[in-house]
Amino acid sequence: LAKCIGLHCHTLQSYLKKYNVDYKFSIITDEQLDTITKLFKQSKVNSGLQYLTGFLSQHDVKIQ
Repeated sequence: LAKCIGLHCHTLQSYLKKYNVDYKFSIITDEQLDTITKLFKQSKVNSGLQYLTGFLSQHDVKIQ
């Protein structure tokens, strides 16, 4: 990312730290993610990917 925007990686890291930007992903197994997704789909049958992404974010699950 730093290279794409023309910054040194240490400069980018310091800005991320300064503004409290969390860029790490959650440690979660495929089975755990499947379970969370199934629970979401049971309660929101007609919802799509954007709602699922919001649901995961709301529960502090950060995936790539």
